[in-house]
Amino acid sequence: MQKIIRSALVATFCGLVVLPVLAAESGEVIRQSTAQARKSLEFALPGEPGKLEFRFEEASAWLRSDGAWKMEAVIEHQGLLCGTYQLGLRFGIGNPGCSDVQWVDATLLGKRRRHCNSAILKHETSGEDSRLKEKFAGISCAERVILCDGSCRGGGLRF
Repeated sequence: MQKIIRSALVATFCGLVVLPVLAAESGEVIRQSTAQARKSLEFALPGEPGKLEFRFEEASAWLRSDGAWKMEAVIEHQGLLCGTYQLGLRFGIGNPGCSDVQWVDATLLGKRRRHCNSAILKHETSGEDSRLKEKFAGISCAERVILCDGSCRGGGLRF
């Protein structure tokens, strides 16, 4: 967890990550999964950026060859006490099945959102990163993380 925060802070201070990517002040990784890249089936005109899609069991993300990316997930908080959740994403180059992955960048973190009283909220985060543009041709995996701070027992993703 500290490695994720430290990497995000270094990237943010060096100006390498574009808002709305924020470094987590605190939080524990409560969910984490990887997904293989699939070429988008969207129609693209010549000269338009290519696009990779990543389908997690409960979330989706995409990355374009121009370095633009987006991720979304619906997160369900269980219980009356509050927890603050944050969605994160990173891209990497690895073997099929996302084994032996070399991560291209730090985890890109979205806005922290507070959930109370069994709230179900949609989280979306997006941005652009020039390092992703440079490495696009080799990217084969993405990792989705969810951080939570507070009363996070049973909190997680809605299917």
